[in-house]
Amino acid sequence: MTIDAANRALANFKSALESRDRASVNKAAVELIDLAPRLGTSWRSIATVLERNGEHGQSFRALANWAAESGGAPAVLYEQAGFHARAGRHDESERLLQRIPKDRFDPAGLAYLRGTIATNAGRMDDAVESLREAVTLNPASGHSWLALSMVNGIDDAFADRMMDAEEAATQRGGEEAATYYYAVARLMHRHERYDDAFRTFERGAAIVAALRPYDRAAQEATASRAISGWSSDSIRRFNGQASNAAGRQIFVTGLPRSGTTLTEQILAANSRVQGGAELSLLRLLHQDVGGLTSADLDRYLTGGGSIDGLRDLYRHLLDERAPGDALVVDKTLALGSSIGLLAAVFPDAPIVWLRRDPADCAWSIFSTYFLRGMNWAWSLGDIAHFFTIEDRLFAHWTEVLKDRVLVVPYEGLASQPEEWVPRISRHAGLEMEERQLTPHLEERVVSTASVSQVREPINRKGIDSSAPYRDKMQPFFDGYGGQAG
Repeated sequence: MTIDAANRALANFKSALESRDRASVNKAAVELIDLAPRLGTSWRSIATVLERNGEHGQSFRALANWAAESGGAPAVLYEQAGFHARAGRHDESERLLQRIPKDRFDPAGLAYLRGTIATNAGRMDDAVESLREAVTLNPASGHSWLALSMVNGIDDAFADRMMDAEEAATQRGGEEAATYYYAVARLMHRHERYDDAFRTFERGAAIVAALRPYDRAAQEATASRAISGWSSDSIRRFNGQASNAAGRQIFVTGLPRSGTTLTEQILAANSRVQGGAELSLLRLLHQDVGGLTSADLDRYLTGGGSIDGLRDLYRHLLDERAPGDALVVDKTLALGSSIGLLAAVFPDAPIVWLRRDPADCAWSIFSTYFLRGMNWAWSLGDIAHFFTIEDRLFAHWTEVLKDRVLVVPYEGLASQPEEWVPRISRHAGLEMEERQLTPHLEERVVSTASVSQVREPINRKGIDSSAPYRDKMQPFFDGYGGQAG
């Protein structure tokens, strides 16, 4: 490698970023990775871009260059572990963490990451142990307190410690303070102090709402574009342009906290299914197409793109996240904005859409801290607005796609799994297996806000969960037209 070659490759990468062309960015990044110039922390930025583009293998290569350049510095190993964990490679993530000497890196940070990995893997005893270590070492970490509360690791002694940590945790402000309030509110809820819990959830949500503002007009415009020009006829026309064989994806969607993770777990318990996760791969197909409408797809095809090319891209991205030949559950929340493209490109793909009592779903969302995005989830009025849009999309797509979409009521699934698990399996082209009725016994990674719930047997605990708070949810009922009241 010459300095000139490295400089040219770096310039090409920067130019590709400015073009916002995914394929060009990936190509330029791989050129840099192959040359392996000394870029220091810039390798992390390159890895982040590749991760966002679904190119996990190349992202790991970029991080490996950084690690080699740094001589295996603990901070770099920690970054590598985080990237692997987000991609579902928890074994590799733990291996990397084991290489970090505790006396050479933030021990609280190590304990927190070990705890979250153990949580996602279903090793709850290990998770509690690591997360208790994290809050002991750094009681000002709201994220650690929240993670500990989610695995029911806050006993009376740790509850006292958490309350004593209020000043240290909240003076840091931002998401750290917000997560602390969510942890405290969860404890109050557990002790049936519902008034205090509501006020504390509200306090945490207000912090996040200021950091992640929700644009109602923009969301309405997105929904309008998402259904523009999409009809049964237009979808059939696009389907006729595909020649590739059937894929291995099963799509599961619905609002957050509507039972999508439970459904994913039920499907993943089948021996023909490798697993699943919130993959969000369709956004990358939309990025290439250039929009949400059927006219956008027409322009893409007229410009030289193809339906088969989009299928091949999706298949590649799926292989990056879940290598192999088995079926995979692609769980994408609030998929309504992408179903037109999905239906056009994947005429053979089953879609399972979860629906839940609006009040229960709204309260479950409001009382959950989401790590990223979800700009509409921090006020009951905004939740009502988003639900109304979701209903509009749901009505459109179930009318257009008919029986391609299996609508599953959460309450039915929770109350009568012996009826709904076979129906879900049949819709996905699977023969139901008995183990799907006990999905909590499956040893697989779950990386969503429902991680604790899916480790329990299928149950009715989530039904009428909003009851203690309904008298405080008027902004939701007003915004949702009273339908959930």
